[in-house]
Amino acid sequence: MEQLVGKFRGYRSRKPMIPPLLLDSTYSDFTIKCRRHQFPVHKFLFYSRSPVIRKALTGEFRVGHTSILIADIPVQSIDLIQEAQENVFALDHFKSDVVAAMICWVYTGEYSIPYAEDDEGCFEDEYYQIETRQHAYFHAQMAVLADFLDMPDLIEDACWELFHKLNDSFADIIHCLGPYVRYCFENGPKALRERLVDIVHENLELLVEREEFKAVDVPEFHTLLINHIYYSDIASKQSLTRTTIP
Repeated sequence: MEQLVGKFRGYRSRKPMIPPLLLDSTYSDFTIKCRRHQFPVHKFLFYSRSPVIRKALTGEFRVGHTSILIADIPVQSIDLIQEAQENVFALDHFKSDVVAAMICWVYTGEYSIPYAEDDEGCFEDEYYQIETRQHAYFHAQMAVLADFLDMPDLIEDACWELFHKLNDSFADIIHCLGPYVRYCFENGPKALRERLVDIVHENLELLVEREEFKAVDVPEFHTLLINHIYYSDIASKQSLTRTTIP
């Protein structure tokens, strides 16, 4: 449990509410494992939050079903079932900071962002670029993890946090827009992809002449963006027509 608490002590954006239940591992009956980290938690909370964890704990997964479910993540389905039956659920193919924040969300209904690992000694403009990039990837990774665990409320929260952060400082992520779009569209749930298109549309004037935008080689992204612009334009014209009719 000290590992979990230690993860949260370095979080910047707001002090997370860590309830006594999370701090006291005396009655924990379940462990979430992420690489070298072991997080003792309480089964009943995750049982109710994640159908994926619930099915793994109760042995409801069939090998074929599990293989389809985690096809985009290189995890052996049989190992997942065996570990879950031993009250250990492995999330080794996600970052431990993201897993720790997900656990905090299950207990408190919110999560926070850890400090950037490479932000010391940089100029102010560089610092904000690093922070924005880190926040953007963190929220996207959270949405991917939530999608894997079938936690729609957490997907919604992660997408909202992403929208709020990037709408305030979109210019800071333009330089890595291509890799970021590719990550979200190759790994993320539909809600994340749609939210990213919303953000890009809102900030399109910053992008139209940028080489980084022209170099984005993700056809689905461009298709969704064109559709978004088209239907937004139709809605705007319809609204204007209604307001001008005497």
